Order: sequence, then structure tokens, then C-alpha cells
Amino acid sequence: MNDLIINKNSKNIQIPQVTLKYNESSGNIYGQSFHITAAELYREITMWIDEYFVLKNDLSLTFGITYFDTASSKGIFNVLETLKKWQLKGKKISIVWYVLENDDDLLEDIEELSESADVHISTILSDKSQLIAS
Repeated sequence: MNDLIINKNSKNIQIPQVTLKYNESSGNIYGQSFHITAAELYREITMWIDEYFVLKNDLSLTFGITYFDTASSKGIFNVLETLKKWQLKGKKISIVWYVLENDDDLLEDIEELSESADVHISTILSDKSQLIAS
């Protein structure tokens, strides 16, 4: 199975950088997400996750998305819902989301996503945007 890499060099600031690594059982989704093709982007991620969990048992996913629009929110929710589906089948998932300190709106959005999808998301506050974007 191949890794999934999208927007590797951040050429489009409207699309997050996505790196899902099969051999490392980990993934990162960083940046902003407000592109018109958000639904397609997150569908590609959920398809990769479904294929991944047929072969593997655990996945650590790290978010560093600092802004997302409504369409992206739905896509992120679908990713979380897909992870929950696999968790209910006995797979292990870990989700961490890096958030800039004082970004209460984003923290609230993450909490709502977590509750709606019924998955635990650990949030880590940072005062350094470069840590979140890397």
C-alpha cells in the first residue's frame, strides 16, 4: 500500500498538507482548509484509511489545521467518523490536534467535531505557529 501525500510543498494554501504513512502507521494533516474541492480531498483521505485498516491495526493521526470552512468541517467529520468506525471494529486510533494558544474558536470547533463523531481528540496548545505548520 502506498503512502498518501497531498500538497507536499504547500503550493496551494487553501489545501492542507496531508502525509499518511503506511509503514509508520501515522499521518499528519496541517495548514488551512478552505478549498472548493475539500469534499474530494477528505474523501481521498477516508478511502486511504479504509484501505489501511484492512491491513493494519493502529493509526496515529496529527492535525495542525488552523482554519477550516464549513465544507472542510464536513470532510474532517467524515474522516473522524471513519476512524470511529474502525475503532469500533477493534482498531486503535490516536488523534492529536495542535492549536495556537488563545484560539478559542478552533478549540470549540474541535470539541464539537470530537463530540459529534464520538472520538477522543487530544488538543495540544502551542504559542508557536511554526510548530503547528510543520
